[in-house]
Amino acid sequence: SAEAQVLLGEIYATGAGVPRDLVRAYAWLRLAVAQEHPNAALLLDAVAGRMTPEQIEAGQRVGAEP
Repeated sequence: SAEAQVLLGEIYATGAGVPRDLVRAYAWLRLAVAQEHPNAALLLDAVAGRMTPEQIEAGQRVGAEP
């Protein structure tokens, strides 16, 4: 569900109980944006603002995998 994807994105972005991983956070949040979750785009922008272009590209690849 989009809500679970947002929660996973937040968990990876903050490192709450898992190693902080902005690439995974970005990938999960992109999936939630695709499902039109109301807060996902704002969170995605916040995460992307802390990433390098290479990390964003990696997050896009991870999010595109089946």
